Amino acid sequence: EVNFWSCGYRRYCRRFCYAQEYTVGHHGCPRRYRCCALRY
Repeated sequence: EVNFWSCGYRRYCRRFCYAQEYTVGHHGCPRRYRCCALRY
């Protein structure tokens, strides 16, 4: 699990987003990783 890759403010790169997160694209992430942000 790669979560030290950040893709914006309080957004992290993961292979799969957690249930409380949502995908906001792939900006700034390695291949096959997506940018996940916490849903409020």
